[in-house]
Amino acid sequence: MHKSSISHVRQRALLSAVAAAGALTLVAAPLAASADPSSTVIPHDSTAGIGAAPAGIAIDQSLDRAFVTNSGDGTVSVIDTEANTVVGVIPHDLVNGIGDGPAGIAIDQKKHRAYVANKDSNTVSVIDTSTATVISVIAYNPHSGIGHEPLGVAVDEARNRAYVTEYSDGQVAVVDTTTDSVITIITFDLVRGIGRGPAGVAVDGALNRAFVANSGDDTVSVVDTRVFKVTRVLNDLSSAVGHGPRGVAVDTKKHHVFVTNAGDDTVTVIDTGTLAADRLLGSAYGIGDAPSAVAVDEARRRVYVANSGDDTVTVLNADDYTRVAVLGAGQGIGAGPSAVAVEQGSGDSFVANTADGTVTALSGVGTMSPAITTTALPDAYQGSAYSAAIHTVGIASPTFEITAPKGESLPTGLSIDPATGILQGTITAAPGTYHVTIVASQTGIHLATATLTLIVRDPEL
Repeated sequence: MHKSSISHVRQRALLSAVAAAGALTLVAAPLAASADPSSTVIPHDSTAGIGAAPAGIAIDQSLDRAFVTNSGDGTVSVIDTEANTVVGVIPHDLVNGIGDGPAGIAIDQKKHRAYVANKDSNTVSVIDTSTATVISVIAYNPHSGIGHEPLGVAVDEARNRAYVTEYSDGQVAVVDTTTDSVITIITFDLVRGIGRGPAGVAVDGALNRAFVANSGDDTVSVVDTRVFKVTRVLNDLSSAVGHGPRGVAVDTKKHHVFVTNAGDDTVTVIDTGTLAADRLLGSAYGIGDAPSAVAVDEARRRVYVANSGDDTVTVLNADDYTRVAVLGAGQGIGAGPSAVAVEQGSGDSFVANTADGTVTALSGVGTMSPAITTTALPDAYQGSAYSAAIHTVGIASPTFEITAPKGESLPTGLSIDPATGILQGTITAAPGTYHVTIVASQTGIHLATATLTLIVRDPEL
């Protein structure tokens, strides 16, 4: 969708300005349902649904189960990803269950085990995803176990390892997933180790590298997963790491790592082989306020970015970073989206909305193609100011043109803002039925066209 949040702000500003002048402004009809992906909002229910403050989400791909960490009540909700319903809740139990403040979660797809970082009780719970039960709890030990405030988790299936970031200690615990025990700790070192406030972590198994986002000093530590040593520390100069790096996801097909920078509303794309920056994505690509999490749909070549600050999810083409859509409240995205996961088989995606305790299940996003999704225009009134937004999907930073079909003419006074897609002007044309053709382009290439009907009515008395 074309700048959904920005367009709404612009529309509100236009409404205020026109109202002050005593004119009438109308807003275009909502997008047609067929143009949007379908969505299901899985509601908050402290006993049988999504718990308080869902913070992390991961999917067991072959079992069609999503596991959601509820940081506010120390539980994990289990979702049937085919029915989009909660089928179980793993309870809070400091000794034999989920600990306090569960946050990050990652799943070993081969062993069907989920690793949950319990940030407030300094433990990691291990879940058998086939039975949805906790089978072990890796205990706190700052020297040989889990340290203070474990936050992010990633699994290296090929090497039977899990990596757990320890936010307060500036360390990463390495877990042997065959014994569920900590085998080593990668320590804090601003120059040659883990930085301050490590948050997200992801693994490129083929290249034997793990990437740790250090939110406290704006760096990314690169770990050699064969020897558990930091080999490089990437920063803004070497790899365009932004402010407050938080979420991390690896595209193993293209060998790129995506890092969300919540502090400056950008996403850094790094080549996992050369460690050079490939691209810095900002508002021009549809990145919203405080991007907090990222996930990659490798089969459909899509990247999902959860923007917790403005309650949107940006969907990008994973190959050229073209914006596919910006999803918001109209597509069921809730308040404070802070985690996202993709079911690789179906392409369905799941978004954890921390602030309102819900999860949004999205279907059909991966197959969206460039299109103008506005299907109807509000009526205009002769002599009155007019404003209507044109929306698109699958076009990064589109530019807009307006023409009349052959043999017809545009209503006098109507124009379009080429950057925002806002139809605007004071219509002076005679009352009647008009047709307007909208063309949306990217870098001069026409990607989508739509002809819409505009009815101009007599002035309102």
